[in-house]
Amino acid sequence: MIRHTRSVVLAAALLSSSVSAQAVDPRLVSRLDVHTRAAVVAIIDSARMVRLPTEPLVDKALEGAAKKASGQQIISAVRTFARQLGEARGALGPNSQAAELLGGAQAIRAGIPVQQLERLRRVRSEVQIAAALTVVSDLVSREVPIDTAVRMPAFA
Repeated sequence: MIRHTRSVVLAAALLSSSVSAQAVDPRLVSRLDVHTRAAVVAIIDSARMVRLPTEPLVDKALEGAAKKASGQQIISAVRTFARQLGEARGALGPNSQAAELLGGAQAIRAGIPVQQLERLRRVRSEVQIAAALTVVSDLVSREVPIDTAVRMPAFA
């Protein structure tokens, strides 16, 4: 009886691991070590569950691998990016498109406060603001003050 139970548990474990292995992006399998890949996949799965775009997270992990970053650096970068995407969703609203969330995460990374993203969404509530977010982020990265960048005539 115990032997049979162990066999069933082992078979179930093998089946579940093969199912999750099939769900892992093959690019991650070939580029990340086992520990890093497991952590990155967990972050991506969490993002998928809350309907955040996941392809940019895969891209972030692959970028880290291409730059020969450590596993911990890759995990941290992917986790931070997922958090920024979530913050962008909170600021821009649940119906925001993936491009808007990416622009919002980029803006947050550039140092633009979430409150400014909320303001941009209120001002431009009926249109996609992905391009506006990218432009504002670019302006801020070029040392234009945040208040000035978000008050440009095209955005106000």
